Amino acid sequence: MNEQSKVVDFYRRELARALDEQSFGITHSEVTHFSENEAEATITLLEGQAVNVALSSAGYKVTAEETYYETLDDLLSFISPSYAAKRVEALMERLQGLVGSGDATKSSELRYTANTQLEHLHARYTGTGHADLSKYEWLTHQHRDTLASIVGHPSLTSYLAIADGEATGRIRFEMTERMLQPCGPPPAKEDD
Repeated sequence: MNEQSKVVDFYRRELARALDEQSFGITHSEVTHFSENEAEATITLLEGQAVNVALSSAGYKVTAEETYYETLDDLLSFISPSYAAKRVEALMERLQGLVGSGDATKSSELRYTANTQLEHLHARYTGTGHADLSKYEWLTHQHRDTLASIVGHPSLTSYLAIADGEATGRIRFEMTERMLQPCGPPPAKEDD
C-alpha cells in the first residue's frame, strides 16, 4: 500500500476499527463512503433504527446533525438508550473473564506475578519496605531514571542545550554517558 492510498484510506480504516470495537452495541454496520477527508457508515442500532454516521478530523457525528463527538462510544451513548446498558454488560463479561474460571493454577501464577512486580517496585524505590537496597543503589536508580527521562524527551534536552549553550546531540551524549555511573563509583563494601 503506497503513501497516497494510506492517506485516502485512513478515515475508512479508523471508522471500521471503531465500529468493530463497538460491535457489541450495534446490530449491523457497513462503511458506505470514504475520501481522504472523511468516511461514512450506516449503523443499525440495538433498537433497530438505521443511522448514518460520519468520521472526519472534527470527530464522529450523525450525518443529519451538526454535533460532533470525540469517540464513537460517546456518539452511540447519546443516540442509543440500549447502548449504555449493553456496554456495561460487555464490560462485566470481560471483567468476569479476567477474574478467571476458578483455575487454581492460573490464580497462583497471577499471585506470583503480582508479588514479583511488587518485589521489583520495593527494590527500586526506597521507603517501600525492601531491606536489601542501599541508599547508593536507590540514588543511582533515581539519577538514572531522571537522565533517561531527559534524554527521552526532546523538549527537555533542547532546554538544557540552550541553557548550557551546547548542541542537543552533545547534551544527549553527556546524559547517556552519565547514566553508566550517575552517582560515581560505588562505596566500598563493609566486611561482616
